[in-house]
Amino acid sequence: MGDEAVRGAFNQFFNRFEANALNFRYDWVVFASRGGSGWFAGTTTMEAVVKGEKKERSFNMSGNLRKEKGKWRIVAVHISRLRAEEQPAAGMGSASGTGAGGTRLLGAA
Repeated sequence: MGDEAVRGAFNQFFNRFEANALNFRYDWVVFASRGGSGWFAGTTTMEAVVKGEKKERSFNMSGNLRKEKGKWRIVAVHISRLRAEEQPAAGMGSASGTGAGGTRLLGAA
């Protein structure tokens, strides 16, 4: 496993989608930062067209960020697919607010 293996797996996954037909909807996101470090977690729904057919899948995501030269950079990301019974229901409302420790919560359903 190395840079080439990761790049190959990434390209294999994303090359199956039709151009300009991949969209992400964030069902909820929570994030916080202190100094030059930050983290995020959330659920996102990916909408794509594969061989002319619209597909939709939801994932949990979390990651760590580092601020370099004034820009946030991703250090690590974890993605896991939700089981069918955990998929967000269509048409659910969203809310926003502040969680524990001043953490900003966006789009919570």
